[in-house]
Amino acid sequence: MKILIIQLARLGDIYMSWPIVRALKRKFPSAEIDIIVREKFHEATQGLAEVDQCFSLNSKDIISFALNNIENPTDFLERELVSLKNKNYDTIYNLTFSPLSSYLAYYLSESDTQVFGYNRFSDSSFSIQDSISAYFYSQVGIDKYNRFHLIDVFASLCDVDLIASDFNYPHDFSLTGSIEDNYITLQLGASSEDKTLSPFIWSRVIKKLLSFDLGYKVVLLGSKAEEKYTEEIFAFNSHKDIINLVGKTSLKEVFPILKNATLHVGGDSVFLHMCNLTQTPCLNLSFESVKFWETGPRVKGSYVLLNILPANVESTEVAQAIKSVLVQRPLPQLISYIQGIPCYSLRFNLVNDFEWSLVKAIYLGEAFPMTEDLVFFRAIERLNDINNHIIEILLACQSEGTDKFVKILEAQDIVMRGIARISSKASIYIDWCLAEKIKVPPLTENKIVESYLKVHNELKLLLRPYLLEDTNTQEEEKNHG
Repeated sequence: MKILIIQLARLGDIYMSWPIVRALKRKFPSAEIDIIVREKFHEATQGLAEVDQCFSLNSKDIISFALNNIENPTDFLERELVSLKNKNYDTIYNLTFSPLSSYLAYYLSESDTQVFGYNRFSDSSFSIQDSISAYFYSQVGIDKYNRFHLIDVFASLCDVDLIASDFNYPHDFSLTGSIEDNYITLQLGASSEDKTLSPFIWSRVIKKLLSFDLGYKVVLLGSKAEEKYTEEIFAFNSHKDIINLVGKTSLKEVFPILKNATLHVGGDSVFLHMCNLTQTPCLNLSFESVKFWETGPRVKGSYVLLNILPANVESTEVAQAIKSVLVQRPLPQLISYIQGIPCYSLRFNLVNDFEWSLVKAIYLGEAFPMTEDLVFFRAIERLNDINNHIIEILLACQSEGTDKFVKILEAQDIVMRGIARISSKASIYIDWCLAEKIKVPPLTENKIVESYLKVHNELKLLLRPYLLEDTNTQEEEKNHG
C-alpha cells in the first residue's frame, strides 16, 4: 500500500501532522508513506522516521515559471512531480485544505486512488467529497465558529485514533549540549505581528518575571528574522539570566532545548507546536486574530492567556501568569488544556457559545441551542423563505429543464450569502448548505437537480427549530436526508 500526505502549509502545520503520520503507520504498518511539503519548510520533516520519502516543492520557481509561460504554465510543475506521479498512490490525504492544493491531489491521483481532503472533479471543478473536508470548508477559519483542534480535524480526515505515543519525542534526537540551569523558553516573534507582543512589552515581561527570583533562566528562541527583537530586550535587561539563542539554532537543535525546558511561553508559532512532541507545558499568549482552540498547545499543564490585541496586554499580567504556572497555582483567567475533543473547555463566555452549539447541532446531531436573538430569528425566517423559493425552482427544473432557471438559482445563492450580513449566526446554516452543494459531482442535469433538492429539503428541516410556525410536512420528512 502506498500513501501520500500533502502538507503545503507552514512549519507549525507540518509539526501538527506528525501525530497523524505516526497513527497512519500504526494503522497500516506495511504501508509506504510519503509526504510532500514546500521546500522552504522541508526542515520540519527531519526526525519523522515514519515517512519513507519526503518530497519538496519549490513554490517560488513554480509560480515564476507559470507567470512567464502563459501557454503552458504547469509544465515545470509536472516535471517536478513526475516521480511522484509514477508511484501510483493507493491513498492520498490532502491536509493542506487550500483550493490550490486540490489541483496537486487531483494530478497525483489515478482513477482508483482514494483521495481525502480537497480535490478536483474530472471536469477540474473543486471537489470536497468527504464530510471532514466539507466541515473544514464551511466551518473552520478566522470568521467561523469551529472549536475542534486542527490535529483532531486531520485525524478525523485520515480516520485514525491518536494515542500518546503519536506525540513522542522525535527519533534519534539527542540532548547534546543541553543547558544545565533550570530555564523556561520564550519566543519573541510569530508568523505575524498580531500573534505576539511587541519587543517593548516583552522586555518588561522578562524584567518583571526575573524580579520574582524563581530560579529560572530565560532562553530566547527564534529565527534569524527575529534577531531584531532582542535589541530592546537587552536594552531593558541585563544578560545575567537571559540566554539568547535567537537565530543561532536549527529546528532540529531546538527540540532538545524545548524538551528540557520547564515551560515554553509564546504566541501561536512553530515552537508551540513542537512542544506537543517534546511534551513541554506551554503558556500560549493568544489574541482575537487567532483561534487558540484550533492551534493551541496540547500538553498537560498548558494554558492560554487570551487578550483582544497585543497592544492591550499589560506586561505585569503576563509575568504574573508565567509565575502562576511555574508555581502550579494558575491564575483564574488562564484557560487550561484538557484531554478530550474539543480540548479546551471555556468556563466563561469569551467566545460564541451559541454558534458553537449550533454547529454541533447541525453536524453532530446534538440539541439545538436556545437564543433570544431577534435578529437571528429574522434572518432564519428570511433564509427559510429563500430556501422555499429555491425548492420551488428546483421542482420546476425537474419538469421544465434548467435552462431558464440557471440565472435565477445563481441569484438566490447570492441572496443567501447576503443573509450572513444580517446575522453572522445564520452564516452557519448558509455555509453548510453551500458546502453540501459543492459536494455534488458533475452529473446529468436531472441528477444535479435531484441532489440540490435533497440539500435544500434538509436545510428546511434544520431551520425548523428556529421558525415561529411549524411548517413541516410529511413530504419534507420524506425528502430529508
